[in-house]
Amino acid sequence: MSRITLREAVRSLMEDGYVVRRQGAGTFVTRGPTLRNSLDTNFSYTEYLESIGVHASKEVLDARRVPGDDAVLADLNLEPGAEVVIVRR
Repeated sequence: MSRITLREAVRSLMEDGYVVRRQGAGTFVTRGPTLRNSLDTNFSYTEYLESIGVHASKEVLDARRVPGDDAVLADLNLEPGAEVVIVRR
């Protein structure tokens, strides 16, 4: 196999997230492909997870309103005492 062919194969695996190259250390196999997404394109996280072999459930196991804690309310820019909805899938 030529060096050019091997270089292109490794580059393709890097683009797909299967290997990572570290300067001075080498090229290493990753745990799996990294999530790549263009910010102007919507996609389904559930479909993405299933495409890499992870079983994702769409079933809602629990949904309830609870008083938000201070950190959550601050992150969501909500008033003190506001309720938030917790959904568990």
